[in-house]
Amino acid sequence: MMKIMSLTTLLCLFFSALMSTPVDVPTSYQMVNAKLEYDGKQHDYHLEDNFILYAEDNHWVVAYVFELSPTGFIIITADDQLPPVIAYSYENDCGVRDVENNPLLNFTRADLTWKMQNFEKIPPAARSEFHNQWNDFLTGNYPDRRFFEQWPPAGSTPTGGWLMENWTQSSPYNNLCPMDTAAGSRCVAGCPAVAMGMILNFQGNINSTRFDDNDDYYHNYEQDFWIDDASETFDFPSWTQLNVYLDTLESHYQYNYPLTSVDKAALVYACGAACKQVYSASISGTWGVNQAYNAYLKFNFTNCELLDSTSDSLYERMSQNMKDAMPVHFAAIETNNAYGHNFVADGYNTDDYYHLNMGWGGTYNGWYLIPSQIPYSLTKIEGIIVDIGESQLGCQEEPMNRPNLNSIAYQIDYSSHLVQISYHIDHSSMVNLSVYNLAGQLVENILNTNQGSGSYSLKTDLSSYQNGVYIFRLSTDYSSQSLKILHLK
Repeated sequence: MMKIMSLTTLLCLFFSALMSTPVDVPTSYQMVNAKLEYDGKQHDYHLEDNFILYAEDNHWVVAYVFELSPTGFIIITADDQLPPVIAYSYENDCGVRDVENNPLLNFTRADLTWKMQNFEKIPPAARSEFHNQWNDFLTGNYPDRRFFEQWPPAGSTPTGGWLMENWTQSSPYNNLCPMDTAAGSRCVAGCPAVAMGMILNFQGNINSTRFDDNDDYYHNYEQDFWIDDASETFDFPSWTQLNVYLDTLESHYQYNYPLTSVDKAALVYACGAACKQVYSASISGTWGVNQAYNAYLKFNFTNCELLDSTSDSLYERMSQNMKDAMPVHFAAIETNNAYGHNFVADGYNTDDYYHLNMGWGGTYNGWYLIPSQIPYSLTKIEGIIVDIGESQLGCQEEPMNRPNLNSIAYQIDYSSHLVQISYHIDHSSMVNLSVYNLAGQLVENILNTNQGSGSYSLKTDLSSYQNGVYIFRLSTDYSSQSLKILHLK
């Protein structure tokens, strides 16, 4: 009897998985148009082209990829018991159709293949909810967007996520990486180093990190040599040379100077060295995400934590970091579990999409669905490093000035759109409070007057401001401080 019951249970699970309905091309077209309408983009974008994304063994369809004009993409899943839209962007293209050389498509293929192979592990309630989403979208019964929120707000940053720049693996970012003598060219920077470099640059801090002989490691991929002993042979910086570059980089962060190409190359190479990356002209990287985690510890980000599919509250921790403007380091498993890719998650919205910056100059960036209803183990995540640095919303002190201004703080009332700025100055001075957007443009001058020593508080109305992040810069004759404030209507 026990054997019969077990067999019956297995058959039920098997037929439950078979009951999912493959999505055909006409239905996927309908879903793309529904997504555009739901996002209010139907008049701004139209379908340019499309192609099919097959499973890793090419035996079945996992998704339909639609390219948009003037730019962007929407990826529709090919089964109605999975969420309809797995990824989208209105700011970047999805890149080449060669899946093996496209980190977004490679991750999407691996992720959807894994989910479809493990339908029985997806809770029935979740599969039913996803099926209802298909019906709702295809019948125009869209979710209520009044409660939709996104961090950062759409249009408030240059990249769509919290990162202010899109870095890549080629020049100038790889200009200090070793030479590949067989190929006769510079090695690519490596996705772990680029992802980490972008996050540290966003933080504007390397915590006085420098390198010495204790950081030496043996490079044993395609070319065998010691880093940093072979610096002259393979034309990369010795630790002494790298430390000089880091001195300059740290000074530029300290004085808020724009980074040079050399600064960026030095930061990327330093991150790669801390990760103990291997290098070649075609591919550079690590053997596991734990190497990136150890690199953050090397840079004294001691509060960061490496989470994996067995970790509690993974989604909650990651989404909270997004709300706090703290990009996370994301490591995904790709083709047949043989390769992986490291990138940055730097945005989140309440539809459970995360903004992914793939580290290829903006190409492949977009919003990827990581639904909380599906167990962590069914998303192709190798590991996620959270709590890197400090929240970039709030106070940023401008150092190396004569002390005068302190105790700056703010409170914001989102219902009335009033923000209260409180501060203390040590002695009489001209005081200026100005507001800038993230492009550095002056939005408003709030205060410009002489004030004596003491504590002050003022309120200003943000109701005329667009959604986004604003920099409130308070300066005296001797010092200045800035607050990054997120405004949402």
